[in-house]
Amino acid sequence: MKLYEIHISININNGIDEIKWLYFCRDNNYKPIRVLNDIGKHNIQYMISKWCNHNNDKDAIKHANEINKKFIKVGFNVTRIKVEVMMLNKDYDDLVLEDFKNDIYWEIHFKISIKNYEELEKLLNWKKTCDYLNIGLSISSFGEKKYPIITIRHNFGEKENIINYKNVIIDDLKNNGFHITDKIQREISIYDTNPDEDKGWISKL
Repeated sequence: MKLYEIHISININNGIDEIKWLYFCRDNNYKPIRVLNDIGKHNIQYMISKWCNHNNDKDAIKHANEINKKFIKVGFNVTRIKVEVMMLNKDYDDLVLEDFKNDIYWEIHFKISIKNYEELEKLLNWKKTCDYLNIGLSISSFGEKKYPIITIRHNFGEKENIINYKNVIIDDLKNNGFHITDKIQREISIYDTNPDEDKGWISKL
C-alpha cells in the first residue's frame, strides 16, 4: 500500500459558499485548506486534503474522482483535482521526468518559522529578490501558527535534482537568518487536472 494525498480545489465567490464548504468538509472528514499565495492570478485557493492508502496510482486517482463527484453533486464548482504520492516511496526511485508535463512533477514543501511582522517582510523581500526558479511562497490561513510555506516544483529530471535544489535554497534561507520548522514534505504529483491554476505563482511549470 502507498500513502497518497488528494486535493480537490473549488471556486468560492462569497461567504455563504465558504460556510457551506466548511460544513461539507466537516461532515465528510475532509481537511479544509485556504491557501494565500504571495503572487499569481489565483492567489487565494480553497481546497481539501484527504490522506488515503491505495495499492496503486490508478486506484488513488479513481478515489479522487469519486470525491470530486460528491462536491459536484451538492453544487460546488470544482476547479482542480490533484493526487500526490510521497516521494520516499521506493517505487519511484528510478523515475525520471523527461517530457516536462505540467501534471506530473516533483514537489517539496517546508515551513519557515516567523515570529513577527518584521521577519515576514524580510522573507517576502528575500523571495522577491532571489534568483531561484520554480519556487512559490504561501500561507495556509487555517494553519495554527500561520507559518509561511516554501514550495519547490520540478517537472523534469529525477528526484535527486529537486532534493539538491532544495538543499541549496534551504542553505540560502539559513544564511539569511531564517529557520525551517516542522517536517519537510516531499511529494510527486501523479495527477493534476489544472496546473495552470498556479501560473504566476510557481515561476516555471
